[in-house]
Amino acid sequence: MLKGARTGATTIATPSHSHPLPACVIPLGIGGSIGSIVVASVRAGFPSENEFLLLRVGANQAAVALQRHLGEQALAHANSRFLDLANAAPAMLWVTDPDGTCSFLSRGWYDFTGQARDAGLGFGWIEAIHPEDRPGAAQSFQDANANRREFSLEHRLRHADGSYRWVIDAGRPRSGPQGEFLGFVGNVFDIDDRKRTEEALQVAEVEHRRLFDELKKSNKNLSEFLAVLAHELRNPLAPIMTGMEVLRMRTASPETMAQVRGIIERQVRQLSHLVDDLLDLARVTNGKVEIRREAADLNAIVSDAVETSLPLIEHAHHAFSTRLHDAALPVHADPVRIAQVINNLLTNAAKYTPRGGHIALTVERDGDEAVISVIDDRDHR
Repeated sequence: MLKGARTGATTIATPSHSHPLPACVIPLGIGGSIGSIVVASVRAGFPSENEFLLLRVGANQAAVALQRHLGEQALAHANSRFLDLANAAPAMLWVTDPDGTCSFLSRGWYDFTGQARDAGLGFGWIEAIHPEDRPGAAQSFQDANANRREFSLEHRLRHADGSYRWVIDAGRPRSGPQGEFLGFVGNVFDIDDRKRTEEALQVAEVEHRRLFDELKKSNKNLSEFLAVLAHELRNPLAPIMTGMEVLRMRTASPETMAQVRGIIERQVRQLSHLVDDLLDLARVTNGKVEIRREAADLNAIVSDAVETSLPLIEHAHHAFSTRLHDAALPVHADPVRIAQVINNLLTNAAKYTPRGGHIALTVERDGDEAVISVIDDRDHR
């Protein structure tokens, strides 16, 4: 039994001795007590001053060794607990050393990539990155490691099924108790679903813009077509109305009556074609008005077209002349469309030439081509 136990000299009773033995109590610990060392001797006067000092030095060395051992045990326990938690987590966690080599990859990494155990350590993790992304990802990590700064980068990572999925690899520096650089710690997030959704949205946006542009173009085509059609619909009405006046008078000769009926029939057919175009809105909105080509005589087409514009020309008191080719000009074309073009030229000439002007229409052959000219007092059309 220790009597008067305290730092320094004391006595201790033992069963094997009839009287207490001189002893010395030395505290164990640096910066805090973790126990004591008790040393006894049968020699009287123990401990001497030198013995006490030696015991203090030995106790300090033992305390240092013991605290280091306890610290290593605590660290090993903490590391083991961290590894257990990291491997149990569904995330892909990693740790690197100061030189940039990977010293730990969680089970989530190996489950995701299908790499063999420990194959990703060192710089083996780079092999799991898509070949196109590999150089950039490796360089980004090396730069971050050299500058000891946080980083976050996106790249494609090989999945266990052989496909590549988009991920975010993010890491930050880790430091020791004295602030020394220990490497990086980070994790890898699977963002492939989000990435695919973003790409799908981008494609949908492009498609939306394309459809919007097509709709805008279709609306423009429709507006332009309706404007032209309104103009075209008015052109046949003048000769029809003139013919109706002639028929109403009933004083014209049979030949004149037959001619008037022919004019009305041709203009009605022209109106019929225009109405067909108006009803076929699918072609109108796509800017694809149908061209119905057939064998025809260009001189005859021009003569019929003149009938439509002649009332407007006469109303403006213009001097009008027509010079057709001496012989028939066979063409493979749409008579209705050719007549529309000629009507537009003559109508514009009649409208914008000063009253009492001159308008001339000529049809000529130039090699394998037929040339139609409408000339007024202003310019050539």
